Amino acid sequence: MTEKETKQHKKFIEDLRKDAQAVEHQSRAASKDMNFIDAEGGMWHDWNDERFKNRTKLQFDRISQAIGVAVGKWNTNRVGVIFKPSDEATSDENAELENGIYRGDFRENGGKLAVDNAVDEVFKCGQACFKLGTKFEDEEDPENDNQRSEWRPIYNSYDHVFWSRQSKAIDKRDAPYVTEIEPFTIDSFEETYPGKAANSAFDTRSVWGHSRFNWRLHKDDLINVASRYEKIEKKRTVFVYNNLEENKVEVYSEEQHEKEKSRLKKNSLIIFIRKRKIIKQEVWKYVFSGQEFLEKPRRVIGRELPIIAMYGIRSFVDGVEHSRGMVRKQIDPSRLFNTIVSQTAEVASTSGQKIPIVDADSVKGLEDHYADIQNSSFLPMNPQRDNDGKIVAGSGLLGFYEPGQLDGNSAAIFQLITQFMTDTLGGVPQDTLDPNASGKAINAILKREDLGTQQYFDNIANAIEWSGVVWEGIRREIYTSGRTVNTIGFDGTESRQILGKIELDSQGDQVEINSLEGKRFKSYSDSGPQYETQREETVEIAKGILEAISRIPGAEQYSMPLLFTIFDNMPSDGMRIVKEFNRKLMLIQGIVKPETDEEKQMVAQAQQPQEDPQQKLVEAAANQQNAEARQLDASSLDKVASAEKKAAETQKILTETQGNKVGLLMDIRDRQLKQAETGFLN
Repeated sequence: MTEKETKQHKKFIEDLRKDAQAVEHQSRAASKDMNFIDAEGGMWHDWNDERFKNRTKLQFDRISQAIGVAVGKWNTNRVGVIFKPSDEATSDENAELENGIYRGDFRENGGKLAVDNAVDEVFKCGQACFKLGTKFEDEEDPENDNQRSEWRPIYNSYDHVFWSRQSKAIDKRDAPYVTEIEPFTIDSFEETYPGKAANSAFDTRSVWGHSRFNWRLHKDDLINVASRYEKIEKKRTVFVYNNLEENKVEVYSEEQHEKEKSRLKKNSLIIFIRKRKIIKQEVWKYVFSGQEFLEKPRRVIGRELPIIAMYGIRSFVDGVEHSRGMVRKQIDPSRLFNTIVSQTAEVASTSGQKIPIVDADSVKGLEDHYADIQNSSFLPMNPQRDNDGKIVAGSGLLGFYEPGQLDGNSAAIFQLITQFMTDTLGGVPQDTLDPNASGKAINAILKREDLGTQQYFDNIANAIEWSGVVWEGIRREIYTSGRTVNTIGFDGTESRQILGKIELDSQGDQVEINSLEGKRFKSYSDSGPQYETQREETVEIAKGILEAISRIPGAEQYSMPLLFTIFDNMPSDGMRIVKEFNRKLMLIQGIVKPETDEEKQMVAQAQQPQEDPQQKLVEAAANQQNAEARQLDASSLDKVASAEKKAAETQKILTETQGNKVGLLMDIRDRQLKQAETGFLN
């Protein structure tokens, strides 16, 4: 290593040692909590070892039951992240897309496993961590550089994660660095770092005087490698342009500007505004052993430290950080409880048996009978005789050893401990809920039980909210225009979106959609049922409302939207055809917005004027009538012409006939003309 690297390595080792010393008391206590609740026989570790050696050691675990209830509440009411716009340039649609990407990443890339492990350890020992990172989208494709965000669990972080000792924030956002310890076997170390000296960066024996890493392997077979994540602020020069064509401001780094400046100069609609210095926060990773750096320093994606801290009950006493979970305050009462129970069991195992005390000569040769007193109907004994050979009455049996009894103080302590643990941890439902109690009383009991874990859930929500900030910084770098991402809607609907896709608007101009470039969001914690659980709840609520409005006059207008909601949220895969048909109806009627290109095309086709079959019949009938009318007109004209011809002939006849026939012929002519006119009008 160079002189600079040697100095830096020495500083990192010293920082790690001091950071570990600052939380030694907390690390010891957390390790004790985890062993007490999870390790086999852990409730008796370091407790009356000499006195209870080879004695009955029963374990009655009341704490795991309370932890199980708390974890169950978490499983049914998880805390997630929700993003909202933080400036006017960011719309609700942008936030909806951001939330969809986050949910897709969280579900597909280890979010549940990492967070659930942290929550479990928080309830047990009061502190935990998980990590956010990135991975390649396709590890087998060397040409594919696309990455995705990933959640990684950190087990027993009290022994493996050490924060900068000056950090005070509960989410550690103010920490300038954090160090993670990863144990390697010698074989795995040599395989991962060939040619490097197997020397631990951190050894608990050198800090605390002993090794607390509880491995089955011998402690000398483990090499602890340290990874330090450090925030670094660097000054950067950026070039700002005003893009009049797209009505937005564009910012280029020095590297980007060097590549794009010729193109920018040619475009008269892109105007240079200014060149300025900015401070950009980066995170760098240093991997080292106790002797040297094992990897070259590298920048990790994102703006914040990638490790998320999570706490249960946390406080500062005399400037020193303290944290605890549900186990810490229950260790002493649990041990005392188990001690009394174990002693009671020993007493019960010998209860009712009086052990005879006899003269050894009186049972000589009869030892087998006394060894199995419980199965003997009588006990023989050698008689004791006096000097005259007479049997001495009452000799041989000297008395009885009385079995132990549970004293009154132990019984009182037993009841006191039981009541204390029930009050502090909560009992099982049959212990806390009176079946004859009113609904108001039951709700009051449940609220009281929830208050016991309320602070835990509030601190868990703080950690989840901060993880959203860390993830958003990663998303900005890896999810750029052109990327196809998987999204999950608030109700669990899955889709695929192309970021920064170019489409034509109604005027035929090109517009960019699904773009998150330059968008800013705020991260909030959001609790409640998610995905299938929420869908089931939505269906039940909609069914209840539908039943209620059936009895309300004039409320029929809500029936169809409620039916649409029920079909859309049914979780059963067997209803796929019905759900698809329901989705099409909602799209056509404009109840929901199209999300995919296929849906957009379908809606566009549905909005085009369609030919009505009934209208076609009406038009056909009208055309037929018009044709018939035209035929009728021609026939009528023929009739008129024929009538006029006949009238002319009649007039000729009149001139040739006698005068007394004139009136009659005129009447005939008039009738012929009227017939022709009548036929034409009809």
